[in-house]
Amino acid sequence: EGRSHRVFGHKTQRTHHLLSDLELAVFLLLEWHTETTDIREQFPLRQEDTLALAKEAGIDHPSSNGVIHTMSSDFLVNTSNADQPKFALQAKYAQAMQDPRTIEKLELERRYWQQKTVPWQLITEQDIPKAVFQNISWLYPAQRDELNDELITDRQEFYSHQFQKYP
Repeated sequence: EGRSHRVFGHKTQRTHHLLSDLELAVFLLLEWHTETTDIREQFPLRQEDTLALAKEAGIDHPSSNGVIHTMSSDFLVNTSNADQPKFALQAKYAQAMQDPRTIEKLELERRYWQQKTVPWQLITEQDIPKAVFQNISWLYPAQRDELNDELITDRQEFYSHQFQKYP
């Protein structure tokens, strides 16, 4: 839903394809987090597994006109944290939680990752602090800047002044 985004990942050194503003917000938070080592978006789930889980749960597998869809998780994230080296995220707008079909598909995804023993979490726009997202969005492009020492000093002074003036 909404706008799609193509964003360069500084950690992965590749362009990420994001399908909503919410996915962009989650991506920026993941990219900014120091423990994140890899982010894979629109990660496909093994169709044979999701079909079996759907049958077991009595849930219709996603399809249209008789063609079975491959389900995906919005993000599969690798980290440097030994306690949680990998986790999956699904980003959904809170309003979507009112749709019973959406809940069924989320349940299939949850069961998929449970079967793989990978922690899975649902994240909504209510979980993203707006100020944090706005600040990361503002600062993120500067990570690619190749700046000389003089320009870095000038920017540091400018931002320090602005942060003091508008805490």
